[in-house]
Amino acid sequence: MLNKTWIHIIKNIDFAFQPIVDINTNKTVAYEALLRNYKEVGFDSIDNFFDLAYEEKVLHTVDIKLRKKVLKKIKNSNLLTDDIKIFYNLDNRIIEMPNYKEGLTTKILDKLNINKELLTFEISEKHKFKSFLEAQAIFSLYQEQGYQIALDDFGTGFSGLKLLYYLDPNHIKIDRFFITDISKDKKKKMFLVNIINIAKSINATVIAEGIETREELDICKEIGCDSVQGYFIQKPTTDFKELKKSYPHIS
Repeated sequence: MLNKTWIHIIKNIDFAFQPIVDINTNKTVAYEALLRNYKEVGFDSIDNFFDLAYEEKVLHTVDIKLRKKVLKKIKNSNLLTDDIKIFYNLDNRIIEMPNYKEGLTTKILDKLNINKELLTFEISEKHKFKSFLEAQAIFSLYQEQGYQIALDDFGTGFSGLKLLYYLDPNHIKIDRFFITDISKDKKKKMFLVNIINIAKSINATVIAEGIETREELDICKEIGCDSVQGYFIQKPTTDFKELKKSYPHIS
């Protein structure tokens, strides 16, 4: 059970959505749900929000409430189609919570009549896994149930390759560090080419995050990224009317 403070926080939290676009067809293939209004409920950052939930051992309960809120919002919009995925950021520390329980997301999706295959969980290196084998078992079960897994901010942490090995993700999201000024930095381009080769070898798609310029977009297309996300395509928005099914300007 959540106390009154957390109930108030969840009620006032909102989500913005940012499209993930196929780099070759310009069509939207997914939307990432991004937490908003956290400052209005007393948090300096999204990290602070989840850190407090973790410290108070309500992270799993809070996360389930947030998932339900995101999925309801999507269900009541015109965004949900059979080929559009929803990317949801998952704090991997939920598996450390004493009340961690599998199957709750399935119940939410069934109630809302949403296909499991439309939901992708983004896993980051931000917080270390206490056990890679435990993480492998849990997230393999997610995939067996029909969900997809994306490695977020890939390349910025120390355990990225281990996560890649153990989690066998469906998608790899390249951190903006490797994208910024890539047209002028041969080393970054070389790193990204190698990441793409690894991704292709395990049948994972590559999503370039934080695209802000035409030059960055062109290089990512040249070296074989599958999809792109960033301000150059579309800023995150809470207004569904601003989101499009395709973005011809990236051609």
